[in-house]
Parts: sequence; C-alpha cells; structure tokens
Amino acid sequence: MIYIPTWIDMFVLMVTFVLTGLQFRLEEGQRSPVLSFRFALTVLCVVGLTLATFLNEGAGWISVWLFLGSLGGLGVTVLMWRLMPPRRPAH
Repeated sequence: MIYIPTWIDMFVLMVTFVLTGLQFRLEEGQRSPVLSFRFALTVLCVVGLTLATFLNEGAGWISVWLFLGSLGGLGVTVLMWRLMPPRRPAH
C-alpha cells in the first residue's frame, strides 16, 4: 500500500495557498473578489488542508489522491502566475 506523509500534502497546500493569496492581492482587475478563480482556489486549499489533517492518518489511497490534488493545485497556481499581466511601473 502506498502512503504519502501528511506533512508533504500540508507543505504543498500551504505553498499553493500563499502563492494564490499573493496573486489574489496583486490582481489589478475590478471584478468581485468572490467571483475570482484565485479566491476559489484559496478556499479549496483551506478545504484540502482540513481534509489532509483528518483523512490522511493511516489512509492508503486517500493520501495519494490528496497528494495528487495538492500537486494539481500547485500546477494551476504556477500557470496562473505565468499568465498574469506584467505589472505597471510605479511613477
């Protein structure tokens, strides 16, 4: 049985949460913050952290799926970071 340690999931999800929060803060759009995909991803990170805390202890395949989900979230975050428009120079 494969088991991914909880701390790996937690670390990847926390990095994803911080990077998505920075993107959410730096986003220069005038959209509603609740309708933003970045806001939804930060909420999913919090849900993922909660699930990893309670479901990952002694679980076999659940730990693998949580790890793959956290890696997917990190991949989406890096992709969104690369697609952000360049910042305007401060005058």
